[in-house]
Amino acid sequence: MLRVYRATLATFALLGLLLLGLEAWSRLAPDSQVGRSLTWLRSPPDGALAPQLVGMVIADRFDLIGPDGERVTGKSFPGKWQLIYFGYTNCPTVCPAMLRTIAAALHDAGPLANRVVPLFITVDPARDTPPVLARYTKSFDPAMIGLTGPPASIRAAEKAFRVTARIVPRPGTNSYLIDHSTLIYLMDPKGHLRALFDRQLTSAGLALRLRQAIT
Repeated sequence: MLRVYRATLATFALLGLLLLGLEAWSRLAPDSQVGRSLTWLRSPPDGALAPQLVGMVIADRFDLIGPDGERVTGKSFPGKWQLIYFGYTNCPTVCPAMLRTIAAALHDAGPLANRVVPLFITVDPARDTPPVLARYTKSFDPAMIGLTGPPASIRAAEKAFRVTARIVPRPGTNSYLIDHSTLIYLMDPKGHLRALFDRQLTSAGLALRLRQAIT
């Protein structure tokens, strides 16, 4: 009986050391996207909760600031579909790739793209001001609109869309990265979430999905 008790204690101790080691490694990861699998020890997997939103009206749950300082909500584009992506301009790899995918898909969609508004909502309002976002989004597609706002408004939008975002300091610098969800949201003109697309989808695949959804 004593041997079993000691073995159980040893097992728990080993598990504790393993989790501590994983936690320490994830904190040292220079790119938050690289450490994504470890990040989910503390938060849900990318998009794990978001599919529950499909069919719900959520586009009217953000109240943000556009390129010219104007107020922008989900109801600011009547009759338009919306492609929404959350990210930030200092993102080293994933955000540029996702925005290129959106831009290429809209180009491939032809005239259908005129019925879609691509929105880029920052998760880094401290650095992503309206002018910064305007320059950044236009480098991908002139039609893309960057949205920012006070931290509370950004958090409200993240909550509505079940987006996760976590600051990751860069060792030895005063800078930081942000570990965040990487889903694209397709909203219909009535504000319903119609589809979710992950980072594995190609621009051709996204263009096809848009043609299938928008009739």
